[in-house]
Amino acid sequence: MNTEKFIQRTEVLHKRLADLYQTASVLPWIPADLLPQAFKELYNTLKIVQLAAEELYQQNEELLQTRKWLEAERQHYQDLFELAPDAYLVTNPEGIIQEANHHRS
Repeated sequence: MNTEKFIQRTEVLHKRLADLYQTASVLPWIPADLLPQAFKELYNTLKIVQLAAEELYQQNEELLQTRKWLEAERQHYQDLFELAPDAYLVTNPEGIIQEANHHRS
């Protein structure tokens, strides 16, 4: 589930919880002190979840921006490698060629 959808679901849950509280508070067979305490705990927990979801969303946005920046930097160095005036090879520790630039003489 993505973060935006999670935040939307917590908002829907918040509204349903408020509606349920309004309905249940008028039921005569439920002890008067039971519902307010239960709903208060649910409400407080939901607020914590909503704050956490919003923080995760913000962190995700920051990660996406960092990823875009890193990809641009990687592409920049790839372009430098490809456009170098001399031939270059990238090898692994065993000496096997992994990459070569397009040297033009």
